[in-house]
Amino acid sequence: LDRELRDAAHSKLTPIDEDGGPDVQEWNEVFLKEALGRGDTWLSAPWLLTEFYFYRRVLCAFRYWETKHDPFEMQKRLGLSTALPAIEQLANKTHNSCAHTEAGGHSAVDVR
Repeated sequence: LDRELRDAAHSKLTPIDEDGGPDVQEWNEVFLKEALGRGDTWLSAPWLLTEFYFYRRVLCAFRYWETKHDPFEMQKRLGLSTALPAIEQLANKTHNSCAHTEAGGHSAVDVR
């Protein structure tokens, strides 16, 4: 992966190797089908595809499906804990909006 990214303009995307993941077939036959057919490189393929492809390839590199080691776990936990106050506030406003609607009120609520 590191070697491919050093020469991203010329490194063609490759199929996802069989790594035990439940999504290998979907990646290769659906998500990557057109890019592989065109011979897209890391830089010529659609940005969103390569963004997701990168993370899927990182999971391959870390043998995630074998080890269950998530290399992004710490960042995910930090992001979630940082967002908890906003999540709680949104959940409360949603709950209050639903209760208000059920009581016959209007459903529009300012969620700011």
